[in-house]
Amino acid sequence: MLENVVAVTNGKGGVLKTSITANVAGVAAAGGWSVLVVDTDPQGNLARDLGTMDRTDHGAALADAVMKGAPLVPVPVRERLDWIPGGERLEDLVAELNRRALAGRFATVLTSLQDVLAPLAPTYDLILVDTPPGDAMLQRCTAEAARFALVPTAPDEASIDGLNKVAARMIEARQTNPDYDLLGVVVAPVPSGASRVREETRAKLAVELGEQWPVFEATIRFAQRAAIDCRAEGRLAIEYEQVAERMKADVSVGQRIRDRKAGREVKDFSTAAGGLAADYEALTNEVLAEFARRRDQRREVSA
Repeated sequence: MLENVVAVTNGKGGVLKTSITANVAGVAAAGGWSVLVVDTDPQGNLARDLGTMDRTDHGAALADAVMKGAPLVPVPVRERLDWIPGGERLEDLVAELNRRALAGRFATVLTSLQDVLAPLAPTYDLILVDTPPGDAMLQRCTAEAARFALVPTAPDEASIDGLNKVAARMIEARQTNPDYDLLGVVVAPVPSGASRVREETRAKLAVELGEQWPVFEATIRFAQRAAIDCRAEGRLAIEYEQVAERMKADVSVGQRIRDRKAGREVKDFSTAAGGLAADYEALTNEVLAEFARRRDQRREVSA
């Protein structure tokens, strides 16, 4: 287990897992934290959120580090923010890990991700690992390497019920990594202004999972246009907001109307840009505060 590794995990899609990973990392880095994001998902969508599709190796470096012992060199993507790409090459890694497990080498399989991240860990304040929703082997390897789990969930009944599976996987992981613990649950995406939905979801989570599963106050709103733009343009929410604000300042509404009438291309930005960026900033502040509190608490106990 590595003290500064947080697994962003859920067995269900549609809960903004990858976007939360990218945006929390980006806000933390902008705030002065040294951050590494690791994509262990064969879909490799973290590259889209970071705007680095032209630089991805589709998981080749990570696969070679685990399978062949090759050195793992992170890719700088923002100031104080580095990235290890995921992608289709990780399917080869999964096949190899399963082969080794069937050959009786399960213990070394479990620590495979931890082993390649260990030399890098002292360089960073925080390492966020985006886990795949479906592959049990990569999820288990991530859980072995991680100190904490950050769990996004949508506010619908099916997503909340699915957290019981997350809890079961955490119990299983603790058999070999007893320090693996829940950092908190993030409710996302939530309709903007739906305070009743947020409160009902928190109440449901308390009943289903108990008070030992902390739920962050910050939620991530459902802002489809902004989310689509961010991923298509490779911008984090705080970057998208900055560009939208500059556009408003530089070009008046009247000028934009005249440009449209003249047939010139006019880029529109979602009116939810500022709110979405504020959501991610609020969530990051909570996540980092809880991470630091638990880290310091552990140090005090060990002293």
